[in-house]
Amino acid sequence: MAEIYPNREALRQVVILLTEAAAIVGDEANVSVEDGFSEALGGAGGGFAGTAAGAAAGAGLLFGGAASGLAGAATLSSGLAGAGAIIGGGMAAGIGVVAAPALLLGAAGVWAGKSVVERYNNSKLRTTKEALLHEVVRALEALTRSLPSKGVETTDSARNLIAQLKAAESNLKKDLNLV
Repeated sequence: MAEIYPNREALRQVVILLTEAAAIVGDEANVSVEDGFSEALGGAGGGFAGTAAGAAAGAGLLFGGAASGLAGAATLSSGLAGAGAIIGGGMAAGIGVVAAPALLLGAAGVWAGKSVVERYNNSKLRTTKEALLHEVVRALEALTRSLPSKGVETTDSARNLIAQLKAAESNLKKDLNLV
């Protein structure tokens, strides 16, 4: 089942309702929806780390396969030929062998980085939903208590707000699997 509030941006409407409730009751709304980390940031960080590790492995293959005592172009040629020999090829195949660890580990790093950030953001989203649910229940109680003392115009808007808050409470409970 799809979440009703899939991200923090969607929860901002609940914060607006709570702010309106606080204004009617004469209380201060003490709620906010903090932003999490961007998955792109996690992917970039993981990709950088994976690529760096892969480049180090590729350099080890390149220079580990080179004939000893060589310098410059001869080292590269000898290293590429040695790396290519791993898969039964020559220097051209060696380029693929040397580049493969950086590409593979870079891609794995992007996936791992995004996965870590996604788990963090989901955990933070759940915590925010739990806090908002608590505040919605508190606001409903405060509005219900204050209704008799308010004027007719305020009472009508408060009743409308109560209906919206009850819907938000139900939706938050569904998102948190409490229903």
